[in-house]
Amino acid sequence: MESGKDKLQEHLESMAEEEKLHIIEYIKYVVEQNIKALIELHNAYMLEWDVPEYLSDESFISINISKPIRGELIDAIDVIQSYLHDVVEVHSKALGKAYNAKNDKNVLDNVIALYLDLHVINVMLNLMNEYMQIPTFIFSIFKDLTDKVKNTITLLTYISIQDKVTNEVKNEIAKYYELVSKGKESFVKDLNELDRMAKNKEDMTKEAYIVLLGVSNLMQKYYDDAITFAKDAFNADKASVALDRLVEAYASFSAINALYFMFCEYWDICVEHLENSLHEAFTNTQQVIDKIIT
Repeated sequence: MESGKDKLQEHLESMAEEEKLHIIEYIKYVVEQNIKALIELHNAYMLEWDVPEYLSDESFISINISKPIRGELIDAIDVIQSYLHDVVEVHSKALGKAYNAKNDKNVLDNVIALYLDLHVINVMLNLMNEYMQIPTFIFSIFKDLTDKVKNTITLLTYISIQDKVTNEVKNEIAKYYELVSKGKESFVKDLNELDRMAKNKEDMTKEAYIVLLGVSNLMQKYYDDAITFAKDAFNADKASVALDRLVEAYASFSAINALYFMFCEYWDICVEHLENSLHEAFTNTQQVIDKIIT
């Protein structure tokens, strides 16, 4: 399936040079407007106040949900609020500083960081939606915002990234893909260890365990996604396409990290090897991305 970036590239390649210049100017205008909106997130979406207040409302947790499951969902809400804080108070403000300083790399870095956090929030909302009905307007807020951020990344890469994969970058992506794909076996072992520890925990109810088992399954899904995106990045012949796939791999590892947090932070079910592996994956993903956008 073609990405928005691929379709944009095909469309522009079919145009005359003068037409391309007009389109590029328009793209720059759209990027500028998007970035200004992202800098003003707290005003545009009231994310720090309205959304957390609604999610924290006791009436939001259905009385038909058992206490153990309710506890897991409250943990998910805590994760959402933590990532919302980073979106509004950390990355949005850092984006403003980078934009005002005309530092293109830092602008792209912070838009990517916004995307990673928003991806995690969407993952948590979908997890909660398995057990209760999340209001449509909550999903709409984050879909609109996530789409705006992803669109900004796509347009920024077109106007700022040399669209050629150098041999150095190709080698780095190859090493990255090998690292991610070979790490799957040990990752599955770590997930099995998480499940074993949860199942044997004395104060773990059957209902809470079932929720955490679903969390574990999601972690597996996102690791499989990361492998697919890493492979797509390796097979890409354009740097901007490779970057797009690496950002998605990065988002997948962000989701895994947040889901693991529900085991370790709230239940003290921690696997040191998994933590080290996730740290390595994060570090390597960022390093390969930096090779492209530096």
